Amino acid sequence: MEWQYRIQAWLDENERAQSWLAGRAGITRQYLSLLMREERVPREPVLHALESAMGLDHGALGKAL
Repeated sequence: MEWQYRIQAWLDENERAQSWLAGRAGITRQYLSLLMREERVPREPVLHALESAMGLDHGALGKAL
């Protein structure tokens, strides 16, 4: 679950909401919420989209599985 903590820390540091990040990553707010609560496991393209939206290098969030 480390990547969820990294996303939350980034959101807090940058004063952004999950809905902002979801929109930038091209996913729904609801889907991001499910991912953050570990009710869904993201595929690699979703992690890459989140990394891009956050301005991180690919692989920075690690692997979901």
